[in-house]
Amino acid sequence: MSEQQLAPPAVLEPPKPVEVVQPTKANEMVPLEPETIQGLDHKVASFVDSVITLEVESDEFKSRLSAIHDMGNKEVQAAAQVSNRMLDRPTRAMESGLFDENSKVSTSLVELRRVVEDLDPSRHGDLLSPRKFLGLFPIGNKLRDYFNKYRSSQSHINAIIEALGRSKEELIQDNTAIEQEKSTLWHTMGKLKEYIYLGQQIDQRLEARVNELEAQSPEKARVVREEMLFYVRQKVQDLLTQLA
Repeated sequence: MSEQQLAPPAVLEPPKPVEVVQPTKANEMVPLEPETIQGLDHKVASFVDSVITLEVESDEFKSRLSAIHDMGNKEVQAAAQVSNRMLDRPTRAMESGLFDENSKVSTSLVELRRVVEDLDPSRHGDLLSPRKFLGLFPIGNKLRDYFNKYRSSQSHINAIIEALGRSKEELIQDNTAIEQEKSTLWHTMGKLKEYIYLGQQIDQRLEARVNELEAQSPEKARVVREEMLFYVRQKVQDLLTQLA
């Protein structure tokens, strides 16, 4: 019989660290639907037209400036809150789960192991041999005593299993909450992507018309460059960073 050569065990390698998502790549991760883009383009066209036609000192023009400064702020705050809650869950799990010796799960498992080990027949010697008083006089049946102990421990075991069942339900609820948080975060990321698209389009269209505006009103062109174009570009970069 020929000897079969055994292959050496595979070399275990640690998992690669999570790659940092660059802001430009993050923008590609959340696509926009064509009908959404169409609606956003309409908003951009209306916004740019109003900026070009409105007087700089008018309340309407100032409201456009405020809109640029406030664009996406609510969504950024919402995304940060969801991220913090999701990051907080693993920490709380380590503090209250199997990693904490005082947690319900840990104490229940330790107690269950203690009870089961105590009922291990091998720990009770020869169960078929009679018990003897002072090692000399037979005084009962070791097998019967073992089963009596088993029956008395059954309610204790059932209580431990019920406690573990409740912990399982809590874990299921936590997982459900995490899935809901993920859904909320994805929706918020979609809104961030919409604001990024709006900012990029406003930047392009205002830049294309600011020279035309400068010929008519140099002061207004300066305000558009310094108060709108500058901040809309900064806002887009901030939103891309948040999206990553």
